[in-house]
Amino acid sequence: MKNVGKIILAVAFALFSLSLRAQQQEVLSFTRIERNPRAAGLAGAGAASVGSTAYASFVNSATIPFSNSTADFAAGYQFWAPSLGAAHAINLAGAYKMGIIGLSLGGVYHMEQKDFDGFRPSEFQINLGAGVKVLSWLGLGLNIRYARENVFQGYSQGGFGVDAMALFVPVKGLTVTAGAANIGSSVKSNAGSSYPQPTSIVAAAAYNLEVGSMHFLEFMLDENFYIHSRTNAVSVGVEYSYARIAFARVGYRIASENAVYPSHLSLGLGAQFKGFRLDVSYITLSEVIGNSVAVGLGYRF
Repeated sequence: MKNVGKIILAVAFALFSLSLRAQQQEVLSFTRIERNPRAAGLAGAGAASVGSTAYASFVNSATIPFSNSTADFAAGYQFWAPSLGAAHAINLAGAYKMGIIGLSLGGVYHMEQKDFDGFRPSEFQINLGAGVKVLSWLGLGLNIRYARENVFQGYSQGGFGVDAMALFVPVKGLTVTAGAANIGSSVKSNAGSSYPQPTSIVAAAAYNLEVGSMHFLEFMLDENFYIHSRTNAVSVGVEYSYARIAFARVGYRIASENAVYPSHLSLGLGAQFKGFRLDVSYITLSEVIGNSVAVGLGYRF
């Protein structure tokens, strides 16, 4: 445990040192779009929640060993940022738990709707993740991803990124996570310039509350400090569930002016029956990404 503490302190110090550098332009920012329709309905909150693990490879694979499900699979579609010309994205994701170990896999293909002289900008990423329950109250997770964007005709750029998270369960019903998301390699442009990826320090918490035998609430709070752009974003979300069959969600994101994605309000609905589920989310109160919609189908057992 002492060695683990030293490693965490060393990583935290390195990330803090990086945050003191001058603000830098970031690339591959599409990797920070919330792909999980459930979390999208919570304005991106939920990194510490174990209620849905299919998209763990996009955020936090440390949650998988603490899930009540053995396996969780999902597929989704997004209609993204119509005010910017709109984009369409499809994603596939899944997680599988084997005792104290969890494995995850995910990918997304994102294409702009606008055609620029016969060329449509597009992006894709693929993730692999693993989590382990070290103790009954402690889990560790690691995700590795490769992302690439085709920005102009004949021009593309890509790089690798890593998420490193720790999950804590201090008391029943409460989960807390901390770590770093998208620690990535620098991406070189055709001109030879290097740009960082949107790496952030993450702190999040989720608390489950049972109100009677049929009503359930989960409160979620996430914070991301982007170390290269020196911007901050806080997401607050609440999910209400009736008998674990019907779900209603609301979330709000408060972000710095130049954050990867702006402040917005999110609304979401969900339904679940015999392991099958449907989730829908809608983003509003944002001139940049307002009217974005995400729909997802999933199955867990």
